[in-house]
Amino acid sequence: VLLIAFSLSVSSCFEETFTSDFDVDFTTSVDTLRFDTVFTTVGSATRQILVYNPSDENINISSIGLAKRNESMFRLNVDGIAGSQATEIPVFAGDSVYLFLEVTVDPDQPISISPFIISEELIIRSGDKSKVVTLEAWGQNANYFPSRNAQGQIVGLSCNNNNITWDDPKPYVVYGLLFIDSCTLDISPGTQVF
Repeated sequence: VLLIAFSLSVSSCFEETFTSDFDVDFTTSVDTLRFDTVFTTVGSATRQILVYNPSDENINISSIGLAKRNESMFRLNVDGIAGSQATEIPVFAGDSVYLFLEVTVDPDQPISISPFIISEELIIRSGDKSKVVTLEAWGQNANYFPSRNAQGQIVGLSCNNNNITWDDPKPYVVYGLLFIDSCTLDISPGTQVF
């Protein structure tokens, strides 16, 4: 019992050390992270990147951040901490850190440039080493029917036995279940419905 108590007290005295050797490198799971088409005001699915430490020494990532900081349409979460930048992230030998990213498209973009490409750089620095991961998303303005807040609800479309025509060049995004009652819905050729 004394031997076990002694070994536990001695092992608790050791602290994890992190190398200051600038030759120790890190890698990322991707060099470009792409998102599917994202509609205005609607956030994307969450995507992830891993930052690996393949060496047998603990390293400290000095910063991970979005190049456009608070002006970015992308959102960053580093190991559970949200913000446009994170600093002093420990990565143990042979381990990795998760980076989670989402994007929301500016609803004020004009239809004339829709669909459009949103790009950003995620910059990761450790010592004098740095890596840039390109973030890309397609953004598109859309008509939300009946509204984006109706997700998961049954929504009725009625027009007292008249016709409604969907012919807008912007796609129609239907949230929830659409029940068409006493109405004819004409969808013009080439109209996109999601």
